[in-house]
Amino acid sequence: MCYNTTKQRKEPRIPMRTFTFRELYEQKLYKEIPKSGGIYRILLPEDFEFIIKPTTDTVDGIAPIPVEELIGKWNQIENHDDRIVYIGKSVNLRRRIREYTRHGYGKAKNHTGGRAIWQLENNKELIIQIETCDTDIDPEAIESILLDEYYLAHNNTLPFANFKFGRYSTLNEK
Repeated sequence: MCYNTTKQRKEPRIPMRTFTFRELYEQKLYKEIPKSGGIYRILLPEDFEFIIKPTTDTVDGIAPIPVEELIGKWNQIENHDDRIVYIGKSVNLRRRIREYTRHGYGKAKNHTGGRAIWQLENNKELIIQIETCDTDIDPEAIESILLDEYYLAHNNTLPFANFKFGRYSTLNEK
């Protein structure tokens, strides 16, 4: 659940929702995502075959991350049981998730965060878990807490597609 910077858990305004990128894009389910702020996690489905491609379907003009670098990061992470490959935040979840999904289908150039997931085979089957936050809670603070928690629980490594700490991280290497 979404919680504030003092780590006191609060009830989300809507239940946590999950979609695959394929469902969102092909069924145009964006209107089911609230416009409010919150966090989202990209998860591997059960029995997902983790294969990294040297290319990506995106059209942002940014070179793909070298496969060796991504394999090294994945191998450094301990405990893949939670299946998290990316943690993100937004003040408008609907807009962010729509941009992110369209980016992965090569239809938008405006989302580079978490771009390593587009180098995974079968990336359209990845699961997006969306959680809104109360209006008095800053999604950036939530993201920072979640990234810090992940880092400490996974061999001092961020999720596969996260390459920097959140703005409010207590672990941020400045």
